[in-house]
Amino acid sequence: CEEHGVDRIILTSWGDDGGEASQFSTLATLLYYAERNYTPSVDRDRLDRRSRACFGTSYDTLLAFDLPDALPEILPEKVGSPRNPSKYLLYNDPLERLLDCHLNRATASGGFAANAEKLLSLSDDPSFGYALRSLGLLCRVLEKKCDLGWRLYTAYGQGDRETLKKIAEAELPEILSDLDAFLEAFRTQWYRENKPFGFQPQEIRLGGLAGRLRAVQKRILEYLENPSARIEELETPPLPVRPDRNGEYIQFNNWKRTVSAGVL
Repeated sequence: CEEHGVDRIILTSWGDDGGEASQFSTLATLLYYAERNYTPSVDRDRLDRRSRACFGTSYDTLLAFDLPDALPEILPEKVGSPRNPSKYLLYNDPLERLLDCHLNRATASGGFAANAEKLLSLSDDPSFGYALRSLGLLCRVLEKKCDLGWRLYTAYGQGDRETLKKIAEAELPEILSDLDAFLEAFRTQWYRENKPFGFQPQEIRLGGLAGRLRAVQKRILEYLENPSARIEELETPPLPVRPDRNGEYIQFNNWKRTVSAGVL
């Protein structure tokens, strides 16, 4: 805008497809924008001082709201558009696997684990600790779930019944427990920041995810008990939603399309 002489700019914040994000998750952007209206150059020290004065916390803490989508391959300095794996990998079905081709299988779990640790370490922040704890628990769910579909597909294709048994009897109960913890923290965040209207869809979405994970667990155990059984979904290789970005993270902010791959 400066380069082309545009001096009237509107900065907006959107809550598309459910408004799951904290109301304060855009403060880092808003603060930077405000400062740039008064000075041609804004350094990190200035932003940090202003953040502490206005919000009682550091600028790095404001930036931590982005950590669930800040995996190594999609840091802002590496990509030119937003990507949101924290949402589409959360709701990605473990058997129908609509979004399986849009993650880095080698690094995703470790990336979410590291970000969970960072976020949970900020849980005591006096201003926004409650919201950062919610995001940390989200990353903890994603640490185990992000590549679940690939691991099921690989184990099933290789006839690796031991891995399937471990996933059904150990990993899925852990994911469900972590999901319950996230839901409770998310509920606390919502009622602290918003009117109650609007959280019902979140409970339906996360409750549906929990129900689906239990159904997947049941399917695996039934398959293991019956030598002639099949899990037909796992006999189909995944295809990319965006063929031009196969193997890359994308922007896919649509819950309904994510969870209804079978009727697309």
